[in-house]
Amino acid sequence: MVQSSQSFPHIQLRLTDKGRARPLFGVWKKETPTSINLSNRQGHGSNLKKLVSSIIYDWHISQEKQEQDKKTTLTNAISLILQIDTKTFDLDDLRTSEIEIISELEDGYIICASTDTNLTELQKKIDKFLNEQKGGNVIAKILNIIDRNQRHKFILSPPLLQQWEQIKDDNFYVVEVGISCLGTKTKLPEHPDKKNYKNPENYLKSINKWIDQRNSIYTEWKDLVLQRQEYLLNFISKHKYYGKISSLFAEDTSQFSKVPDSFSCLIQISGLGLKDLVLNFPYVFEVIETISEIENEYIIGTSANINLTELQKKVEFFLKNQNSGGIVVNILDLLDDKQRPEFILSPKLLQTWDQIKDDQVKVVKVGISCLGTKSKLREYPEPQSYKNIENYVIAINKWIEARDLSYEEWDDLAYERQEHLSKFIANPKYHGELLSGFIDDTPQSDRIPDSFSCLIRISGLGLKDLVFNFPYVFEVTEQENIYEPGLPKHEISEYENVSFILESPDEDAPKICIIDSGIQEEHPLLKNAIDYNNSKSWIPSEINLTADMVSNGGHGTRVAGAVLYPRTIPQKGIYKPIFWLQNARILDKNCRLLDKLYPPELLERIVEYYYSQTATRIFNHSLASDAPCRTRYMSTWAYTIDQLSYEKDILFIVAAGNIPLDSYRTSPRLSVKHHLLARREYPDYLTENSCRIANPSQSFQALTVGSINSNSFRDLSWSSLGEKDESSPFSCSGLGIWDTIKPEVVEYGGDILKDENQPPNFICNTNTSPELVRSTLSPTPSPLVAADAFGTSFAAPRVTHIAARLAAEFPNESCLLYRALIVQSARWPDWALAKTNEEKWLYRSLYDIFGKISLKPLHRLDLRF
Repeated sequence: MVQSSQSFPHIQLRLTDKGRARPLFGVWKKETPTSINLSNRQGHGSNLKKLVSSIIYDWHISQEKQEQDKKTTLTNAISLILQIDTKTFDLDDLRTSEIEIISELEDGYIICASTDTNLTELQKKIDKFLNEQKGGNVIAKILNIIDRNQRHKFILSPPLLQQWEQIKDDNFYVVEVGISCLGTKTKLPEHPDKKNYKNPENYLKSINKWIDQRNSIYTEWKDLVLQRQEYLLNFISKHKYYGKISSLFAEDTSQFSKVPDSFSCLIQISGLGLKDLVLNFPYVFEVIETISEIENEYIIGTSANINLTELQKKVEFFLKNQNSGGIVVNILDLLDDKQRPEFILSPKLLQTWDQIKDDQVKVVKVGISCLGTKSKLREYPEPQSYKNIENYVIAINKWIEARDLSYEEWDDLAYERQEHLSKFIANPKYHGELLSGFIDDTPQSDRIPDSFSCLIRISGLGLKDLVFNFPYVFEVTEQENIYEPGLPKHEISEYENVSFILESPDEDAPKICIIDSGIQEEHPLLKNAIDYNNSKSWIPSEINLTADMVSNGGHGTRVAGAVLYPRTIPQKGIYKPIFWLQNARILDKNCRLLDKLYPPELLERIVEYYYSQTATRIFNHSLASDAPCRTRYMSTWAYTIDQLSYEKDILFIVAAGNIPLDSYRTSPRLSVKHHLLARREYPDYLTENSCRIANPSQSFQALTVGSINSNSFRDLSWSSLGEKDESSPFSCSGLGIWDTIKPEVVEYGGDILKDENQPPNFICNTNTSPELVRSTLSPTPSPLVAADAFGTSFAAPRVTHIAARLAAEFPNESCLLYRALIVQSARWPDWALAKTNEEKWLYRSLYDIFGKISLKPLHRLDLRF
């Protein structure tokens, strides 16, 4: 009779059984890939045996082909990629099979190599697995052996893998390669555990023994590194590969470990050699495409000693292994003079170099170095190197004297080379003309005249001679073209100025200079805020014309309106601005900068005028070139902004630049349509080099502003590319020169709509464009206000408005404070908070919350890097 349960008296249940719970159908275990293979021993073992035989056969065929092509067989090692069961596999199982682990990848893949080209030990273990013999079950943990033709998918970086199929045999590539050097025999023993030893003497003996073993293994690893460096050198030196090492070998070891388990280096190699390296060099575990390093590995040098006597001496010392010759090992190559244009010309000018005719007239900016060889600044004295303060003061005074002497030598050299350049371009055959003064290209914190630049007009014949034969030139760039996007089909919004009154600012209010295409100063929404007494045109042929003559609503007028009305343009009430607008016209009616106007020199003149006349400290600069900024040198235009900002404590708010919509003037700046046709979708294409910020927005001191979408729109025919608060599809992106964060901030500059055609058409729509004050100077009737334009040009002045309010609130503070407050008090938008850190760098949009002392928000601002 079954008893009732006594444990749970409140539950009326009968006790039917008592004791340990038992499974109904035996013990259940979850199947693993290893257990599945063990249960399918013959099928799995036979499959791996076939794959191994195929790999061995392919390797021997490849070796025979190399011998037939008279290529040297450099290393007898076979490569294979294994897919393993990560839960059960022990890497030591491979080492006992004479297989070296090159790289352990994610998702259970391992790149391996073996000097046993018949994979004898591995085949033995497969046979033991098939015959159920001891030592064979490790094969069940190997899930698959990957075809060697798939090797590139596991070795190449994502960008290089993406273009793998387009790599041409006769093209040259610069890549960073990582080579493993672990071997199979050397494995560090475990460090002795103190608790396993009864007395300190035995423990100490064990530690000493462990140190000896470790040092021996380190020696073996170092020997392996040297051997494989030699293998790599021989490999890339093969016939038709044209390979060379472009850097010294760098040991890829943890900062906490001195084990040389791998090394990496930068190589230059043909496409044919790159393919062979990836597929057939057994010890390579990583190949990464590199761009910036190639710019840093070349030095343009010149010498007044035309026999290069000292250099030849050092080469002789090096050949004889004598002192003073060691420097030669760091010189990888001396390039032919015919390659000078590749290192001196801008990409845009280099592209047309072969088409330049001798009698063609060119306007270019040239940069001339003035460092010399004798004058080198000494290190500043360190106080800890001196016993007393008197000796330290003496050392400082000596340093100052030496520094001043070096400055004088540099000044003399600059004047001398300016004279040389002037005589060079004055050659009657060259029809040359100096269009600007000489601008010192020196760091803002340093008055060393280490170079200068100037704008010149010269014939094609003279330009070629200058590039090839003027020894001190380090840069030649074309004159900057200002780019503003051509407006596609657009709608005009209606605006009625019903009862709005604009009052004049206080007389002592801050001044904001608009450097642009001029302003329609009698515009009813602007005229009472214009500082008429200081309006000035800097266009030589139109010095008395300060009006905005750009068709289709103007440009400078729109910018000025965005500074005054950063959010909405009022239709009623009274508004008293807290700053004055100043009009500095430099762009013509086509919104272009004349060739004879050199931006660096022009900015110096403008700043000097407004800073000295009215103490103006904030300048809106909504213009940028039509090509990405160069990342090798700081441009003279950007440098001048830095220098002026530093010397006069002023602030430039600069537009990041715009990507063309459906056409492009130069190959470095591809259009939005071009990217979409190439299947580079929005916003991914914004990471392309062709979308990099435009000159001069790479300036360190300037506050660079990009654009984001103020709204999104969709109907049956048209749709926005992005959502609200996301990057505008035309806004140039960072990073800046030397990987600086640019643009620092973004603001609403509008969006464009596209249809579903291929290629797509674009339109400007009132729902996604910012409402702006519009010039009415066109012959046809034109509205005062419209949402019919877009661009970073109209995002920048919204940030200028904030800087102006800060200047009004804190008139005696440094402009660096205004800049810092704008940048540091911004915040992420809601949508960006869900993004990973890797995704945020492209869209970083932050919101401004600062204001007056009460912290009442002025208005929203966004920041991106």
